[in-house]
Amino acid sequence: MSISILLNFVIISQLFLLSYYYPRKIIDRIHYMLTHYPASDYPKLYPGNNKMEKAGKSLRIFKLISWSTLTLGIILLLIANITHTEIKDSMVVIFGLIQFIPFALLEKAELNHYRLMRTENQNRIRSADLKRRRYFDYISPTVLITAVITFLCFIAFSFYRIILNQTFMSDGVISLTAILLMHLYFATLVVWVMYGKKINPLQTAKDREIYIGSVIRMTVYVSMAANCFMLIYGLLQLYQLDPWKPVALSLYFQLCIYLGLGTMLRTNKIEHINFEVYRENKITI
Repeated sequence: MSISILLNFVIISQLFLLSYYYPRKIIDRIHYMLTHYPASDYPKLYPGNNKMEKAGKSLRIFKLISWSTLTLGIILLLIANITHTEIKDSMVVIFGLIQFIPFALLEKAELNHYRLMRTENQNRIRSADLKRRRYFDYISPTVLITAVITFLCFIAFSFYRIILNQTFMSDGVISLTAILLMHLYFATLVVWVMYGKKINPLQTAKDREIYIGSVIRMTVYVSMAANCFMLIYGLLQLYQLDPWKPVALSLYFQLCIYLGLGTMLRTNKIEHINFEVYRENKITI
């Protein structure tokens, strides 16, 4: 199988996962919530005005952007094949970022939703789980050690590239800086979700524990994927295997969505969330 044929299969897989499969999962999740937990019975779940109308509009916007991205990707892939245009790694990066736009907008809308929910939540009585949170209550030490080993391997490879190129403006330095910033962000995120104010003011202690565990596992899994990818991509750069770069990037995007959003969806199943706290006159626990 030639690299071009393999790349086509990989790109099709990327279109399916990022612009159809996971958007479909989110759409089904929101539709399930709107159907089973309407504003008439669960008013605290829908803060602000126009309640159900606003939620339905957000769902329609997400559908439109996701399906438009899928359509655009199919058209661009067909044009590239008809015109025999070479698909470069920069093209994969740009389109991958476009595919992540609806997820970013959804995340922003969710944070705004919780902000309004916190504003409208007038309960002054709170109960809290006094159990002390420990990092390894949520993930195995073996998994973390594996992540650390992949990180150290990437660090060693980066310094090898720096020494080999004898310059601090090399690809190795850029990759190392990007990985360090990513890990700093992940560390900050974990500390925030474990010890900071909970994002959802009405979330039960049990649901919050599940959410914290999913965030911790997601950060570790994505960290390992990023370390391995940057090491592989660095080898492709070092040995000038340019035709393989788009393949590696596309597979990386797919792995990130699977380990990131996929982990969150698999762990926080909507059927297992306690929605009773969103009825009237319920006390957050």
